[in-house]
Amino acid sequence: MVGNILTALFAQKSVAALDGFSVIPGGWPDHNWVQLGYQIADCCAGFGYSLVMTTVILWIMHFIPGLRLRASEEAEIVGIDDAEMGEFAYDYVGIDADLGPKDTEMQRAESPALTEKDHPPVAPHGERQ
Repeated sequence: MVGNILTALFAQKSVAALDGFSVIPGGWPDHNWVQLGYQIADCCAGFGYSLVMTTVILWIMHFIPGLRLRASEEAEIVGIDDAEMGEFAYDYVGIDADLGPKDTEMQRAESPALTEKDHPPVAPHGERQ
């Protein structure tokens, strides 16, 4: 959009004529003031067309079974990487199998009832040892 509008401000008929056959009225440097209006109208038309067609396509997709843009709530909780690909994109992500509230190392140390069997150590890549 910016480039389209700036074309009206900087287009020159002398530069376009360097190819030997292009004849244009030019832009503001050639006192063709109406060119800015044409360029803004073109931007608005392109934006409006894109908005309407995208809305129509998404509305049609809404009625096709199994074709949704939104992930399920379970996939959002687990994480899209794990739900869709079965792996994590980043090494520092770790998820417990039960997805319950996570306890910290301090809570583990303070609670004598928790043993290594209850909370096995986690490997650097989020996998259980």
